[in-house]
Amino acid sequence: MANTPTTPVYDYLCIDQYLTDFMDVQLLKSAFENGLIDLLQSRPHNLAELQSALHTDSVGLRFMLDLLGHNGVILNNGETVCLTQEFEHALQYRSLMEVKIEFANFLAPDVMQSMSAFIRDEREFMANSRLFELFDYQRALESTPENYQFTQRWVSLTTALTQHEAQVCLDHHDFSSYQQLMDIGGNSGEFVSQICRANPNLQATVIDLPVVCEVGNNHLKGRSEASRIQFQPANALEDKLPTNQDIVTFKSILHDWPEPGSQRFLSQAHSSLKPGGKVLIFERAPINLATAYKHGNLAFGNLPTFLFFRSYRPASIYVNQLQDLGFTDINIELIPLETDFYLITASKG
Repeated sequence: MANTPTTPVYDYLCIDQYLTDFMDVQLLKSAFENGLIDLLQSRPHNLAELQSALHTDSVGLRFMLDLLGHNGVILNNGETVCLTQEFEHALQYRSLMEVKIEFANFLAPDVMQSMSAFIRDEREFMANSRLFELFDYQRALESTPENYQFTQRWVSLTTALTQHEAQVCLDHHDFSSYQQLMDIGGNSGEFVSQICRANPNLQATVIDLPVVCEVGNNHLKGRSEASRIQFQPANALEDKLPTNQDIVTFKSILHDWPEPGSQRFLSQAHSSLKPGGKVLIFERAPINLATAYKHGNLAFGNLPTFLFFRSYRPASIYVNQLQDLGFTDINIELIPLETDFYLITASKG
């Protein structure tokens, strides 16, 4: 993708070219569901074999194949059909593709039915939005089978993104000198899991709501680094958090809260850090829609990200908050992904 680094940690961004348009996404979803992708991944097939295996008529099959061919998913020479080499490469990120398709489709009715409200007033839109329903943190306070299932659904989206975004963060920040890390709003623990895997001497604590911690413990079960990761259920805005930390991290969490909330989170981090300890913020920058259109990043599959466009703040806001708390040695790095990220670090004076 244009203007995006090409080292391996950025490779997952190749999937967005297949998730650009609504109809392309729906046909790709169908191709996953009806087994077409699996069939073609095993070997090329002719039209008769595909029609029999998919239980479809010839007109419907040709319609699907034509659109998938236009989207660069398949090659059809008239006799046999196969996957393109580029799409075969993208299939290593199949789980991320399927998660992005699921959540974009989940939220698409909000945009189709309430675009005027979305533009006019965020609170009006959110009051009637499935987006608000999806990220209802109140459901993460009490452990019940229903709340667990509900919380697990939105955690699966954030985890799928974090699985790859964590590698980008690791590519830009050296964690090897730390022994104690605390991740506030750490979700499923995927972020600290990736960091701990790369840094065997690191111990980590994930702070999040009770049901999220329950989902996270199950998510990390069986991983070699799981024994070095502790989940601590807490309200990070109010509860006393562990101290003596070398680094406190915030990954895609501060934008969820009004500025007083993000200030409070950073204050908690300051209280938890050793003198000289680091705070690290890995957050989306405000979306430049003109740039996104120009470089083809405004894909339908990224709809859940774009619906939060009002929440992504300039780095200057976090810098001011850090300075007010007495942090020093503030560093800002802009990292282009499907939208830009800020990597902000600062030291406790």
